[in-house]
Amino acid sequence: MILGIIFTPIPYFVLIITAGYLYGVWPGAFYSYIAQILAAIGVFTLTKFLNIKITNKTYEKYQGKVSRNKKILYLMYALPVIPISVTSIISASSKIKWKSFLKIILISFAPGTIFFTFFGNNLSTKNILFISLFLLITLVALIFFMKKFKLKLINKKILAKIFHKNKSKEI
Repeated sequence: MILGIIFTPIPYFVLIITAGYLYGVWPGAFYSYIAQILAAIGVFTLTKFLNIKITNKTYEKYQGKVSRNKKILYLMYALPVIPISVTSIISASSKIKWKSFLKIILISFAPGTIFFTFFGNNLSTKNILFISLFLLITLVALIFFMKKFKLKLINKKILAKIFHKNKSKEI
């Protein structure tokens, strides 16, 4: 699960839901929580050890936000929008102290892990009402936090370049 969280293109919350489905709420939450913590610590430590510097503008933007306000890390780790490995690299690059980083991940991972394993466990019972309500609440919360912190899932400039290139090839 640790390797799945770090390396796979599958969003890590899918792995947590799967753990809830396979193992139940509490065992699935425990396995997922430990895996997330170990994955975050591993990437953070490796980034610090190798002294990795970020030159990507998107990373630099988030690194600047984190440097100004460390509380945004709680949100970045708690919401499954940004991968744990990316958030850990940003954390390590922003000169955050080890103790603060550990406190942030220990607090941030707990609610989401329980929430998603509970959802996975209810998939096995096929409770359609709960699943529908869960998806609605998750979507509303995601939209709220993305608007509040001005996070974007789709970069309009990149989409414009893609569509512009495709149109020029057709002609």
